[in-house]
Amino acid sequence: MMTYTEFVRRCINRLKEAITTLLVRKHIHANMITFAGFLLSGLAGLSFALGLFPVGGILIFFAGACDIFDGAVAKRTGNVSAFGGFFDSCLDRYSDILLLGGASFYYAAHGPLRNVALAILSIGGSILVSYTRARAENIGVSCKVGFWERSERTFMIMMGGFFWRMPSILWELAIFANITAAHRIYYTWRKTARPSWEFPRIPFLSTILFWEYPRYTWQYDIYVGLGIVLPLLLKIQ
Repeated sequence: MMTYTEFVRRCINRLKEAITTLLVRKHIHANMITFAGFLLSGLAGLSFALGLFPVGGILIFFAGACDIFDGAVAKRTGNVSAFGGFFDSCLDRYSDILLLGGASFYYAAHGPLRNVALAILSIGGSILVSYTRARAENIGVSCKVGFWERSERTFMIMMGGFFWRMPSILWELAIFANITAAHRIYYTWRKTARPSWEFPRIPFLSTILFWEYPRYTWQYDIYVGLGIVLPLLLKIQ
Protein backbone atom coordinates (compact mmCIF):
# COMPACT_ATOMS: atom_id res chain seq x y z
CA MET A 1 0.00 0.00 0.00
CA MET A 2 1.31 3.44 -0.93
CA THR A 3 2.05 5.70 2.04
CA TYR A 4 0.93 9.32 1.92
CA THR A 5 4.53 10.58 1.91
CA GLU A 6 5.24 8.33 -1.07
CA PHE A 7 2.15 9.72 -2.82
CA VAL A 8 3.31 13.28 -2.15
CA ARG A 9 6.80 12.40 -3.40
CA ARG A 10 5.43 11.03 -6.69
CA CYS A 11 3.27 14.10 -7.25
CA ILE A 12 6.19 16.41 -6.53
CA ASN A 13 8.45 14.42 -8.85
CA ARG A 14 6.07 14.94 -11.78
CA LEU A 15 6.06 18.68 -11.18
CA LYS A 16 9.82 18.65 -10.57
CA GLU A 17 10.53 17.11 -13.96
CA ALA A 18 8.59 19.83 -15.77
CA ILE A 19 10.18 22.71 -13.86
CA THR A 20 13.66 21.18 -14.13
CA THR A 21 13.26 21.02 -17.91
CA LEU A 22 12.33 24.72 -17.95
CA LEU A 23 15.31 25.69 -15.78
CA VAL A 24 17.70 23.71 -17.98
CA ARG A 25 16.34 25.40 -21.10
CA LYS A 26 16.93 28.79 -19.47
CA HIS A 27 20.55 27.75 -18.76
CA ILE A 28 20.23 28.40 -15.03
CA HIS A 29 23.18 26.84 -13.18
CA ALA A 30 22.51 24.59 -10.20
CA ASN A 31 24.74 26.68 -7.92
CA MET A 32 22.65 29.76 -8.76
CA ILE A 33 19.54 27.90 -7.58
CA THR A 34 21.36 26.85 -4.40
CA PHE A 35 22.32 30.46 -3.70
CA ALA A 36 18.77 31.65 -4.43
CA GLY A 37 17.48 29.20 -1.83
CA PHE A 38 19.98 30.59 0.68
CA LEU A 39 18.84 34.16 -0.01
CA LEU A 40 15.20 33.15 0.45
CA SER A 41 16.10 31.50 3.76
CA GLY A 42 17.81 34.72 4.80
CA LEU A 43 14.67 36.69 3.97
CA ALA A 44 12.59 34.15 5.90
CA GLY A 45 14.87 34.60 8.92
CA LEU A 46 14.47 38.37 8.62
CA SER A 47 10.70 37.93 8.47
CA PHE A 48 10.81 35.89 11.66
CA ALA A 49 12.94 38.56 13.34
CA LEU A 50 10.28 41.15 12.43
CA GLY A 51 7.46 38.93 13.69
CA LEU A 52 6.12 38.19 10.21
CA PHE A 53 5.98 34.45 10.79
CA PRO A 54 3.49 33.49 8.03
CA VAL A 55 5.60 35.44 5.49
CA GLY A 56 8.64 33.53 6.70
CA GLY A 57 6.77 30.26 6.23
CA ILE A 58 5.94 31.16 2.63
CA LEU A 59 9.56 32.09 1.92
CA ILE A 60 10.75 28.79 3.41
CA PHE A 61 8.43 26.98 1.01
CA PHE A 62 10.18 28.57 -1.98
CA ALA A 63 13.62 28.06 -0.42
CA GLY A 64 12.74 24.38 -0.08
CA ALA A 65 11.80 24.30 -3.76
CA CYS A 66 15.29 25.55 -4.58
CA ASP A 67 16.73 22.68 -2.52
CA ILE A 68 14.80 20.28 -4.73
CA PHE A 69 15.69 21.83 -8.07
CA ASP A 70 19.41 22.52 -7.63
CA GLY A 71 20.25 18.82 -7.47
CA ALA A 72 17.80 17.95 -10.23
CA VAL A 73 19.29 20.55 -12.57
CA ALA A 74 22.84 19.44 -11.76
CA LYS A 75 21.99 15.84 -12.63
CA ARG A 76 20.08 16.76 -15.78
CA THR A 77 22.93 18.91 -17.12
CA GLY A 78 25.71 16.58 -16.00
CA ASN A 79 27.18 19.25 -13.74
CA VAL A 80 27.20 17.22 -10.54
CA SER A 81 30.44 18.09 -8.76
CA ALA A 82 32.12 17.64 -5.39
CA PHE A 83 32.14 21.41 -4.90
CA GLY A 84 28.43 21.68 -5.73
CA GLY A 85 27.55 19.26 -2.96
CA PHE A 86 29.95 20.99 -0.57
CA PHE A 87 28.55 24.43 -1.45
CA ASP A 88 24.97 23.24 -0.96
CA SER A 89 25.79 21.67 2.41
CA CYS A 90 27.54 24.81 3.68
CA LEU A 91 24.68 27.10 2.68
CA ASP A 92 22.20 24.69 4.27
CA ARG A 93 23.96 25.17 7.62
CA TYR A 94 23.90 28.95 7.20
CA SER A 95 20.22 28.76 6.32
CA ASP A 96 19.47 26.83 9.52
CA ILE A 97 21.24 29.53 11.53
CA LEU A 98 19.41 32.36 9.75
CA LEU A 99 15.96 30.81 10.19
CA LEU A 100 16.26 29.96 13.86
CA GLY A 101 18.42 32.99 14.54
CA GLY A 102 15.64 35.19 13.19
CA ALA A 103 13.20 33.62 15.62
CA SER A 104 15.65 34.13 18.49
CA PHE A 105 15.99 37.84 17.63
CA TYR A 106 12.23 38.25 17.74
CA TYR A 107 11.88 36.58 21.14
CA ALA A 108 14.89 38.44 22.52
CA ALA A 109 12.98 41.67 21.81
CA HIS A 110 9.45 40.54 22.67
CA GLY A 111 9.89 37.60 25.02
CA PRO A 112 9.68 35.23 26.59
CA LEU A 113 13.44 34.77 26.88
CA ARG A 114 12.88 31.03 27.27
CA ASN A 115 12.22 30.92 23.54
CA VAL A 116 15.62 32.48 22.85
CA ALA A 117 17.27 29.62 24.71
CA LEU A 118 15.14 27.12 22.80
CA ALA A 119 16.14 28.71 19.48
CA ILE A 120 19.83 28.50 20.41
CA LEU A 121 19.45 24.84 21.40
CA SER A 122 17.59 24.21 18.14
CA ILE A 123 20.42 25.77 16.12
CA GLY A 124 23.00 23.62 17.91
CA GLY A 125 20.95 20.45 17.47
CA SER A 126 20.21 21.17 13.81
CA ILE A 127 23.87 21.69 12.96
CA LEU A 128 25.02 18.66 14.96
CA VAL A 129 22.47 16.32 13.37
CA SER A 130 24.11 16.96 10.01
CA TYR A 131 27.68 17.28 11.30
CA THR A 132 27.67 14.01 13.25
CA ARG A 133 26.51 12.07 10.21
CA ALA A 134 29.09 13.72 7.94
CA ARG A 135 31.94 13.07 10.38
CA ALA A 136 30.80 9.50 11.01
CA GLU A 137 30.71 8.74 7.30
CA ASN A 138 34.18 10.29 7.01
CA ILE A 139 35.50 7.54 9.31
CA GLY A 140 33.54 4.78 7.59
CA VAL A 141 30.34 4.58 9.69
CA SER A 142 26.99 4.85 7.91
CA CYS A 143 25.20 6.98 10.48
CA LYS A 144 21.65 7.39 9.17
CA VAL A 145 19.89 6.77 12.48
CA GLY A 146 17.46 9.37 13.74
CA PHE A 147 14.50 11.22 12.24
CA TRP A 148 15.43 14.90 12.31
CA GLU A 149 17.13 15.37 8.95
CA ARG A 150 17.11 18.84 7.41
CA SER A 151 14.01 18.34 5.27
CA GLU A 152 11.94 17.38 8.33
CA ARG A 153 13.36 20.23 10.43
CA THR A 154 12.76 22.81 7.71
CA PHE A 155 9.22 21.58 7.13
CA MET A 156 8.43 21.88 10.84
CA ILE A 157 9.81 25.43 10.94
CA MET A 158 7.73 26.32 7.88
CA MET A 159 4.58 24.97 9.55
CA GLY A 160 5.41 26.87 12.72
CA GLY A 161 5.59 30.06 10.67
CA PHE A 162 2.38 29.39 8.74
CA PHE A 163 0.29 28.69 11.86
CA TRP A 164 1.96 30.97 14.44
CA ARG A 165 3.25 27.98 16.39
CA MET A 166 6.96 28.78 16.43
CA PRO A 167 7.43 28.29 20.22
CA SER A 168 5.93 24.79 19.95
CA ILE A 169 8.29 23.97 17.06
CA LEU A 170 11.26 25.34 19.00
CA TRP A 171 10.47 23.00 21.88
CA GLU A 172 10.27 20.10 19.45
CA LEU A 173 13.54 20.92 17.72
CA ALA A 174 15.43 21.80 20.90
CA ILE A 175 14.60 18.40 22.38
CA PHE A 176 14.51 15.95 19.51
CA ALA A 177 17.23 17.36 17.25
CA ASN A 178 19.68 17.20 20.16
CA ILE A 179 18.53 13.69 21.09
CA THR A 180 19.22 12.64 17.50
CA ALA A 181 22.68 14.25 17.58
CA ALA A 182 23.52 12.52 20.88
CA HIS A 183 22.17 9.24 19.49
CA ARG A 184 24.44 9.54 16.45
CA ILE A 185 27.47 10.27 18.62
CA TYR A 186 26.77 7.20 20.76
CA TYR A 187 25.97 5.06 17.71
CA THR A 188 29.22 6.04 15.97
CA TRP A 189 31.24 5.37 19.12
CA ARG A 190 29.85 1.86 19.42
CA LYS A 191 30.19 1.14 15.69
CA THR A 192 33.85 2.16 15.65
CA ALA A 193 34.50 -0.16 18.61
CA ARG A 194 32.49 -3.09 17.18
CA PRO A 195 31.08 -2.79 13.63
CA SER A 196 28.50 -5.54 14.24
CA TRP A 197 26.97 -3.68 17.21
CA GLU A 198 23.26 -2.79 17.05
CA PHE A 199 21.30 -0.50 19.32
CA PRO A 200 19.36 -2.53 21.92
CA ARG A 201 15.63 -2.69 21.35
CA ILE A 202 13.70 -0.94 24.11
CA PRO A 203 9.94 -1.28 23.46
CA PHE A 204 8.30 2.02 22.50
CA LEU A 205 11.23 4.16 23.73
CA SER A 206 13.60 3.00 20.99
CA THR A 207 10.96 3.56 18.34
CA ILE A 208 10.07 7.08 19.46
CA LEU A 209 13.47 8.49 20.41
CA PHE A 210 15.95 6.51 18.34
CA TRP A 211 14.24 6.51 14.99
CA GLU A 212 15.56 4.12 12.34
CA TYR A 213 12.68 3.70 9.89
CA PRO A 214 13.41 4.97 6.36
CA ARG A 215 11.31 7.50 4.50
CA TYR A 216 8.12 6.33 2.77
CA THR A 217 7.30 3.60 5.30
CA TRP A 218 4.06 3.69 7.33
CA GLN A 219 6.03 4.12 10.55
CA TYR A 220 7.73 7.16 9.08
CA ASP A 221 4.35 8.56 8.01
CA ILE A 222 2.98 8.25 11.54
CA TYR A 223 6.02 10.00 12.99
CA VAL A 224 5.77 12.82 10.46
CA GLY A 225 2.08 13.22 11.25
CA LEU A 226 2.70 13.38 14.99
CA GLY A 227 5.57 15.80 14.50
CA ILE A 228 3.27 18.16 12.63
CA VAL A 229 -0.03 17.76 14.48
CA LEU A 230 1.11 17.84 18.11
CA PRO A 231 2.99 21.19 17.95
CA LEU A 232 0.11 22.74 16.02
CA LEU A 233 -2.45 21.58 18.60
CA LEU A 234 -0.33 22.51 21.62
CA LYS A 235 -0.22 26.28 21.57
CA ILE A 236 2.80 27.41 23.59
CA GLN A 237 3.70 31.07 23.97
